[in-house]
Amino acid sequence: MRYPPAGFRSNGQVRRSYPSHRDSDEDVVCVVMIETVVGWKNADAIAAVPGVDVLILGPVDLALSMGWPVDTAGDQPHTLEAVHRLVEVAERHGKVADTFGFNEAHVQAVLERGMRWVTYNDFLYVADRQQYQSGNVASWKNRFTAVPGAEGEYP
Repeated sequence: MRYPPAGFRSNGQVRRSYPSHRDSDEDVVCVVMIETVVGWKNADAIAAVPGVDVLILGPVDLALSMGWPVDTAGDQPHTLEAVHRLVEVAERHGKVADTFGFNEAHVQAVLERGMRWVTYNDFLYVADRQQYQSGNVASWKNRFTAVPGAEGEYP
């Protein structure tokens, strides 16, 4: 992901949009999806890895992997507990917690439970709108397809 000495990324010809390797390294985000029993059991260890920035909860695949009922509304106790635990893990390690929203009510509910990003219908909902609007959010967060709040719209 990053160039030496911070990592083992190759140079490649497609990375010419950055003036230097250092500039490229500063604009990289490492997003790790937690959606299996193994990932769930090792969430703390995964979050502790230097360079990991975001932990995404894959709630449906996690449910399938864990043998839980699939929750496509996001309101079942096991899903809400998974959201709560991932938020705790992310906060403990200074990472961002993200999940997928099932509907607008679910997006709002998980933001209120501490998720800082929620991906829903190809939009990335950012929990801290003021940080986004003030420009204090790292540039890589702005590269997603759309960030409601940028134009005054926000769930």
